[in-house]
Amino acid sequence: MSEAGEDASLSAASRVRFDAARELIAKHARGRVLDVGCGRMPFRDDILATGARYESLDLEARVPGVDHLGDVQDLRAIATATYDTVTCFEVLEHVPHPDRAAGELARILAPGGSLLVTVPHLSRLHELPHDYYRFTGYGLRALATQAGLDVVDVRAHGGLASFLGHQASTMLLGLTWGIPGVHRAARALNRAALIRPLVQLDQLDRSGLFALGFSLVATKP
Repeated sequence: MSEAGEDASLSAASRVRFDAARELIAKHARGRVLDVGCGRMPFRDDILATGARYESLDLEARVPGVDHLGDVQDLRAIATATYDTVTCFEVLEHVPHPDRAAGELARILAPGGSLLVTVPHLSRLHELPHDYYRFTGYGLRALATQAGLDVVDVRAHGGLASFLGHQASTMLLGLTWGIPGVHRAARALNRAALIRPLVQLDQLDRSGLFALGFSLVATKP
């Protein structure tokens, strides 16, 4: 995972993305789970809490204990139909060929298994130079369908308030970084004055036209 779940207390945008992934996990994770693009494994405990078996994969290990190293666009080292659930949170924007990635994610799913995905729609540039795409819900649905999966749900989350608030939060916390007492106060102010109100404000917009991102649940026939 890129920015989304590394620190859910950073900003309203981080909180929204983190919560979207956690909701997918709570509802759909089961059996043998592969966390693709695991980053620092922020969702390991959430997946284990469902009773599922957790495995991690990333292009490089950012923390000790990553189970598999590999490129999501080419997972030939993993046998077909291996996993009951595959998660891929805030990853597809970072690969040059998301269609190939979707095909590989579908291939390693067992029949009846679930693919759980989140992607950004509104986001600043990050993880440079490997930041290639932004997605709509329609594009995400098309990727899954073209990979041979049955789409169960596509949902918008967050909005313009969370996106703009992310910039304010990162500035506030960045300016106070390294000043212990001041930084603690800034984090408390960030939670009370920015994260909570902006998350609530975004919930008033039901149109999804300014969605922060989208989530997808798809199953393998």
